[in-house]
Amino acid sequence: MKLTIEEKNLTKALALWGKLTNEEAEMEMRKSGRVLALRLTNATEPFGMNAKVRKTSEKAVETGISQVYKTAKIAGKELKSAGTPKGKTKTQNPEQAAKAFLQSIKKGDYHQSEEIVRRLGMKPYIYTEVGSFDGGKLHQLARYGSTQRVPKNQYVRMITPTGSELNKYKKRKMSHVGIAKAAWAECAAKLGGFSGKGVKGVKSITEWIQKLISKYGRGTVTVTDKYVELKNSVPWIGRALGPGTLKQTLDIQRNTLAKSVIEIVKHNSKKAGFA
Repeated sequence: MKLTIEEKNLTKALALWGKLTNEEAEMEMRKSGRVLALRLTNATEPFGMNAKVRKTSEKAVETGISQVYKTAKIAGKELKSAGTPKGKTKTQNPEQAAKAFLQSIKKGDYHQSEEIVRRLGMKPYIYTEVGSFDGGKLHQLARYGSTQRVPKNQYVRMITPTGSELNKYKKRKMSHVGIAKAAWAECAAKLGGFSGKGVKGVKSITEWIQKLISKYGRGTVTVTDKYVELKNSVPWIGRALGPGTLKQTLDIQRNTLAKSVIEIVKHNSKKAGFA
């Protein structure tokens, strides 16, 4: 669905803007800025604001990392269940290979472990390294495209002996879900609060997003009687809020602001006996 500015309303509103007092103009800017912040919070990925959105996104992050890294325990189970590679004898079957793989891991012979995995030739264990967790470097390299997600057909890049450091990395990355939203939420808070009451199509900013503000909040606001500026300083905001979604959100709020200005001037004229 494509939304554009209602030029007629916007032109009329701009012509009437000078009839507002400075106080009315600034108040309207604050009000409009807050509603825009609510809309941007909702529109920034992951789209929406409820707890289900958070859980789904955290799961997606975990899944992406798990495509890149496997613990030796999980890899051993998966290698054991593989079909016997074509041309291999029974003495080279996956069950025996998995057993040898785990034994070499236990001894710390990662080169031998890699060789066993390579000989099996089982997807997704293609060109897979075996070694201590690298802090997430291979995960960062695997992320692809404008959204920087791990592709679904990603091969396993590394098998780690234990899951301790890997699990810490997963937890840290999952905790980043919603940070880009929190910056807009902070702007809304500075302009009057989190409530979405009376705002068409947008609900109130939920508690899980609010909690991110104190730790990660990077939203700033500037308000005058002529403009309101919302700034989101999260480095990856360009990926979390694409240009198309941003334009659509701004168009909605421009239309809303235009209608509001027209109504204020009409009300003032009627109050003064001119309408």
